[in-house]
Amino acid sequence: MISARRVPFLSQLATTHNSDEHLVHPEDSDQHPQSGEPHKKFTNYRFDPQEFKRQVKVMVEYVRRHPKFVEERRRLRRLRKSPEEL
Repeated sequence: MISARRVPFLSQLATTHNSDEHLVHPEDSDQHPQSGEPHKKFTNYRFDPQEFKRQVKVMVEYVRRHPKFVEERRRLRRLRKSPEEL
C-alpha cells in the first residue's frame, strides 16, 4: 500500500493545475456556518460529466507519473521480490 503522505491528494491536484472555470457552474450559494457569508466551499456545483471524467484521467496520470509515486512503487516491488530471491 502506498502511503498517502508521499503522494499528492486529489484535492491538492485540483489547485496545482489550471482548470477551465467556465465549465463549472454554481447551483446555489450556501453560507459559511459561523460567519453566515456565502462561501465557495459550501456551494453545490454543476459540471459536464465528460469534462469531469477527462479531468479525473488527467489527475490519475499526474499521480502515476509523479516521481514520489514511481519511487514508492519501485520500492514496494523490490520488497515483494526480495523474499522470493532468498
